[in-house]
Amino acid sequence: MKIGPALCLTLLALAPFDVVQPSQHLPDLDVLSIERTPRYPGYALDYNRPGLRGIPVLVDNRTHKPLAPQEARRVKRWPAVGELVTFTAHVANRGDAVAPPFDFVWLVDGVPVLKGTTSDSLAPGVERTFTLTWRWKNGRHLIRFEVDPLVKIRDACLTNNSREDATDAWSLLMAVDRQTYDAFNRTPNFLGTRSFEDWVQWHIDQMNRLFDLSPSPFGPSSWRPRVRCDKVVVVADATKLWENILGPGVQPLDAGWDGGWGFGRRTDCASWAASPDWGLIHEWGHQLGLTDEYALDRPGFQNLVCDAKGDPVLMGRWSTMRGYMMHDHGPNLFSPECMAALQSQAGRRRGYYGDYYYCIPTINRLRILDRGGAPVAGASVTFWQDHDGVFQDPPAFFGKTDGHGIFTLPNRKAPAYTTDQGFTLHNNPFGQVNVVGPGDVFFIRIQARGHTEYTWLDITDFNLAYWSGNRRVATFTRRTLIPMLGAPPAPKHVQVSTYRDAVHLEWSSVSGCHMYRVYEGVSDEFRYRLVASTAVPRWDGRMQVPGVHRFAVTTVDDTGRESAFSDTATAMRFLKPWGIAILPRGARVIRDAAYGQDIVQKPDGTIVGLMGSVHYHFEGSYDLASDAEGRILSAKWGDGYNPNQGFKIQGPHFELTLEHLQPPDSAPGHVMGPMGITADASGHIFVADTGNDRVQEFAADGSFLRVIGAGELLQPMKVAFGPMGRLYVADSGHNRVAIYAPNSDGSFRLERSLSGVKEPVYVLVDHVGRVYVSTNRDAGVVVLDPDGRIVWKYQGTPKEPLSGPRGLALDGKGHLLIVDEATQRVLSVPLPPNLAR
Repeated sequence: MKIGPALCLTLLALAPFDVVQPSQHLPDLDVLSIERTPRYPGYALDYNRPGLRGIPVLVDNRTHKPLAPQEARRVKRWPAVGELVTFTAHVANRGDAVAPPFDFVWLVDGVPVLKGTTSDSLAPGVERTFTLTWRWKNGRHLIRFEVDPLVKIRDACLTNNSREDATDAWSLLMAVDRQTYDAFNRTPNFLGTRSFEDWVQWHIDQMNRLFDLSPSPFGPSSWRPRVRCDKVVVVADATKLWENILGPGVQPLDAGWDGGWGFGRRTDCASWAASPDWGLIHEWGHQLGLTDEYALDRPGFQNLVCDAKGDPVLMGRWSTMRGYMMHDHGPNLFSPECMAALQSQAGRRRGYYGDYYYCIPTINRLRILDRGGAPVAGASVTFWQDHDGVFQDPPAFFGKTDGHGIFTLPNRKAPAYTTDQGFTLHNNPFGQVNVVGPGDVFFIRIQARGHTEYTWLDITDFNLAYWSGNRRVATFTRRTLIPMLGAPPAPKHVQVSTYRDAVHLEWSSVSGCHMYRVYEGVSDEFRYRLVASTAVPRWDGRMQVPGVHRFAVTTVDDTGRESAFSDTATAMRFLKPWGIAILPRGARVIRDAAYGQDIVQKPDGTIVGLMGSVHYHFEGSYDLASDAEGRILSAKWGDGYNPNQGFKIQGPHFELTLEHLQPPDSAPGHVMGPMGITADASGHIFVADTGNDRVQEFAADGSFLRVIGAGELLQPMKVAFGPMGRLYVADSGHNRVAIYAPNSDGSFRLERSLSGVKEPVYVLVDHVGRVYVSTNRDAGVVVLDPDGRIVWKYQGTPKEPLSGPRGLALDGKGHLLIVDEATQRVLSVPLPPNLAR
């Protein structure tokens, strides 16, 4: 039976540890750890050698000079067979009463080898050590130490009276701040004891248990790795952890451990002690050389490969290792990738990181199958390799499948390098493999029979094929939606429209069509799923989840053969759309407060998608604007990551170039709930500081210049510039548009107001001084001439009235763009002839 992450969660929830309520006035004999000496070093590596950057060059642990292979072989990393080693058991009394003299026993592979009885008692908080000498044997042997094995003493907890370690386990050194350590030893943990070591050792045991449960390409009966806690060191100062313990420049690997972990100072350890820390096991995985498998995820905003229309596909993906420990913290199994990586390094000391990525078959092939499972000959395949996580032209390589539907990936040049007792990097499709993830993912476009489809291959696909026995030749098969031979033609002219979460598709009918099928893909991955079958060339449905939705339509003939995809039609399920701006090339950028990215439309209104990094965190922010240089200015509210407010500026490629964020306040340069933003011809930035009833001006570099309108404005919502450098403010609380004229010293004075608008939320001024205002109270748009006379009103149509008009923009082609928050759409409304000029 295959054990997956969900089943692992259930198993761990049933993990057999006794939770005992700590008793007062009882001793608690606690076997803290078993230490082994002598110790021998792990691997010290240099990844920055000139000409070998990114390659783990083995160096001497003391001098850090590169080691030649013959020198590396002379470094002693394990005890020699027959060498006398010493195991030291650390025992403490973690109870509240003195422990009387007690028996103890050492066992090797379950056989008692040394017994004894202490001659005196053990006071609370006192630690004692016990030693066993043993002649080293290779392979796995179990060293166990027990106190009071016959349970002669009334003990507060019996589950911590023994400890067993595997001799071939990788050893970890733990260092802990004194205050944290003492707090743990005063606080009941989730095991029912008061012991920092018990809490740590539970995590060691669970890590080993996960190793036993996790899937492996080598099979369920294969050798399983082990870790052990060799020693816990308590320090007064955890800021220079290893320097204080081991000496200047010395790391745990140099000193003979396979890794080390530090626990810093925390004032409140109660919640820490009360729960498992699954992230700790994840981090210990790194100590063993395992990489973050989420480094193989690729968000859509980083995929700038263009489709046939010239738009970025913005298609992302999750690593196939998602749900496993090194991708997600939690009670998760280790992935088959991680298990095979560790299992292929039995007996090898730690220090290398991710060099198992080098396990790539010699020949790698991609096989393409159509809908019916038949090979697709002559399919065009194009591979892009990410650079710093971004996919864009030019592609890494491309070609066509042969008569068997197979394309052989070219082997690209890589430095020939073999890690000590490890793996060999050779020419392969990736070139120089990056052992931390960037560059290790291929995005692939497949085109055949009028159909375009995308797929992925990453380094783990190659590694798992290698470990599954395909070391020479590996074939990766992709069954696609490419139509079978003789399939009908695809529909054309697919059009999409939306109203809130409703979506309507229409397309040209296809002669002889038996049925149409509608497929939907949702950002970020755009995995298409069948959502409808219809006999007529239209479909009405719902966009069930937020984000970008792409729709494609196929035809099905009376034999059941299905066509290629039509051209895709893209729709956006807006949630809180508000601001809009026109970029220099005519594209529209929209701010929706529910999304952390910019929403981009083409000049014809079709959705491109979500652009810019999610890490810019625009969620909760409402307005944006474009300046003369094509920069995107965004009024920034606080978010769950940063409570500060102000504004951010992005460059023409949606990269973050500047941010001005301060704690929300009424001091100059600080803002509270800024709703609107704009820029003047010189690049100065003007922010509607709504919560402070004022406008603030900043220089192009973000430095504060002045406050405008203090004491004159009430809930200013939007700012815009008109002719003669005048500043127009949607002064919502005063039901007006306030017009400020510039003074010679750069300041502004209130010149006049335009009334007749109720609760204005957005203002726009055209080249002749006409003022376009969206009003909240009237749910419409009002256009005023320069003298304040109303020359046009728009409140939608009887069938689809405006409900919550917000952002406004002129597209330069005689249309007014209206962001309607309530109906969650962007309307393009033809202007009357007198306004279109």
